[in-house]
Amino acid sequence: MTDKTKLLEYYGEYMMSNYAPFPIIMERGDGAKLYDGDGKEYLDFLGGIAVNPLGYNNKDVVRAVSKQAKKLLSCSNYFINEPAVLLARELIRGTHFKRAFFCNSGTEAAEAAIKIVKKYCNQKNSGDCKFVSFTNSFHGRTTGALSATGQDKYKTAFLPLPDWFTFTPFGDADALEKVFKDDGVKALIMECIQGEGGVITPTNEFMSRVGALVKKYKKILIIDEVQTGVGRTGSFFAYSGYGLKPDILITAKGLAGGLPIGAVLASGECADTFKPGDHGCTFGGNPMSAAVALTVTKIIKNKSFLEAVNDKGNHLKKRLFELQQQYDFIKDVRGKGLMVGLELEKSITAKDLNAKFLDKGLILVAAGNNTLRFIPPLIVSKEEIDSMISTVSEVFKNIR
Repeated sequence: MTDKTKLLEYYGEYMMSNYAPFPIIMERGDGAKLYDGDGKEYLDFLGGIAVNPLGYNNKDVVRAVSKQAKKLLSCSNYFINEPAVLLARELIRGTHFKRAFFCNSGTEAAEAAIKIVKKYCNQKNSGDCKFVSFTNSFHGRTTGALSATGQDKYKTAFLPLPDWFTFTPFGDADALEKVFKDDGVKALIMECIQGEGGVITPTNEFMSRVGALVKKYKKILIIDEVQTGVGRTGSFFAYSGYGLKPDILITAKGLAGGLPIGAVLASGECADTFKPGDHGCTFGGNPMSAAVALTVTKIIKNKSFLEAVNDKGNHLKKRLFELQQQYDFIKDVRGKGLMVGLELEKSITAKDLNAKFLDKGLILVAAGNNTLRFIPPLIVSKEEIDSMISTVSEVFKNIR
């Protein structure tokens, strides 16, 4: 392995500075833990930003990688590859969706969904084709997906962006209905829980109103499950827990257990909108990522696995509520399954705590409105949750 000092020097010299990583070089992982080059152990409650649902060095994932690597890593979309077809079938089976498209990431999936709506509108000669999104949302960093994102901090440096999106407050169904009365508005894109926004969790009443309004005004519903999907909230897709029926669903992150993949699932006419040449992705649905995603999907769709996620999620929230009773600067605990946020009062900057947690061997970062976000691998144990709580409490004791 390259000397740590030299590698950090190379990073500063050769890598673009769009990230600001901690000067830690991770070498390996096992379960819910990571180990750096010095052998220090870290309990990972970031889960690679929700991309490692089965943890690190999972035997089923490793076996799937090894098996597929011996056969075919990549294959152009001039041909059919078996893993992608079987993955599409597995994702669609038991749902109302009809067809799937694969790409490399969540932001690419958002772009594809936007293009489906655009072409659908053009086919119908329906005039304007505008979208609604919510304030505080996050849908990706490419220009189209960024246009759908309701947080100025991600957008300001890249203006002007496409002006197809109107933003209304997340949780305000009356404001949404007001926008829906505009015939030029054709679609709504939304997260079931706003992850990057700070694990903002809507009420069941609001989500029910959204479903009713989409139906009443005949709008296309795009559900962004890039972070909430693949078992994260205790059901394979979070929308099912709210009684919604999206026309298009986008997902990514945890789908391939750490390998890059994005997916778009579509129903009704949206499923048949793309024709040959309309859209593509060179590496999308490649045999390696698709084979691993098929393995991950089958494991996580298992009823007992999802029950365990809910059980551990309830334990996590219970322990965080106990912390809230101890520390008056904790404003809120919210979330579903193993996607939970702990909001702190403004006098304490959550982001500033990241380094303190790392020093104690815990990976935990802030998101949105001064909120600590807990998105560990779904295989995390209750004992590891308790260990994390002890570390957080130890840091909190020294805040005031």
